[in-house]
Amino acid sequence: AEEAHKRVLEPHRLDRDAIILLTGLGIGPGTTHKIIDKYGSVGAMDIVKTRPYQLVRDIDGIGFLKADDIALSAGFARDGEPRIHAAVLHVLENSADTEGHCCLPEKMLLAAAAKLLGLAAQLIQNQLPSMREAGDLISECGNDGDDWFLPSIHRKERLLAGGLLRLAGNAPMIPVSDREITLVEALSGIRLDQTQRDAVRLAFCGGVSVISGGPGTGKTTIAKTILLLASRHGFEKQDITLCAPTGKAAKRLSEATGHDASTIHRMLGVRIGEDAEYGPHNRHGSKLCIVDESSMLDLRLAAQFIDALK
Repeated sequence: AEEAHKRVLEPHRLDRDAIILLTGLGIGPGTTHKIIDKYGSVGAMDIVKTRPYQLVRDIDGIGFLKADDIALSAGFARDGEPRIHAAVLHVLENSADTEGHCCLPEKMLLAAAAKLLGLAAQLIQNQLPSMREAGDLISECGNDGDDWFLPSIHRKERLLAGGLLRLAGNAPMIPVSDREITLVEALSGIRLDQTQRDAVRLAFCGGVSVISGGPGTGKTTIAKTILLLASRHGFEKQDITLCAPTGKAAKRLSEATGHDASTIHRMLGVRIGEDAEYGPHNRHGSKLCIVDESSMLDLRLAAQFIDALK
């Protein structure tokens, strides 16, 4: 009976011990329960003592600064390897999330991490080779020393670059003459300047083109002309796809061109909890795809989108 009583009470004792330990490290009640729910009482006590920076990956609401407070309270060294490694990863992740950087030059990475940690940049630099060897970082030779990437972002950037090269090399060249553009202008009432004419011709000369410019510079007029010329060159409605990152942008594109447009997610057939309908093993059948507001795309969606096109 006494042994049975101990077995009943033991989980409650462990929960109490875990709560005392975690709250003693400055962790609030809500986050304490999240940690215990994730790891169990024994696991929660173990992770804050041995791998507190793992909390950043596993527990919503714990960022680097909070995990760092926990680690230092648990006795981790200010200049220790776990702290420096976690800070370097945090700097790269934060620069990607808040500023859109795929990588950072070594000088920038060291300066940001040194400021965050309050340590000399040399201490951080000494750790970069071991992080690369462990697969936590990837480096490439940049304009001023090495550029440092998170592996996940490096993979997506290479996927996007490879997809753009594939599209640029595979598409047939369709010659468009000045006379043909002038005829489309006469039939549609559109008027193009020379730079717009050049942009239209370039769009038919390769697999990928980028049309950039501020509001009112004629990007939509170029898109309309491309669509009219595509129709003259035998493109059917089902051959053409217009899309944009957001529903609002897609609606504007449709209204401006008179063609149906959708979000990129809808074009890819993305559904919650399922793989996208279109991807590298089932590429979309569009012969012409116009994407509006493409600068709004993040790297993940851009890579997924390009990889889904023939």
